[in-house]
Amino acid sequence: MGSRLVGVLADVVVGGAVSDEIGELETSIATVMAVRPHQHLLAIPGVGLVTAAKILGETHDVNRPGSA
Repeated sequence: MGSRLVGVLADVVVGGAVSDEIGELETSIATVMAVRPHQHLLAIPGVGLVTAAKILGETHDVNRPGSA
């Protein structure tokens, strides 16, 4: 997804319309989040779908034991 972000930023610099790209990214996030349990995160004031996706992406599976 990082390369898409660079593309979006390039569109901003060039003056292109970014709203379509943002919409596509939000749709992609919503699609991925539909299969991940996240309702508990959305119950936190100020946490939306994008923030919940970021938290889940950073924490991965907290039930999976890590290596020592």
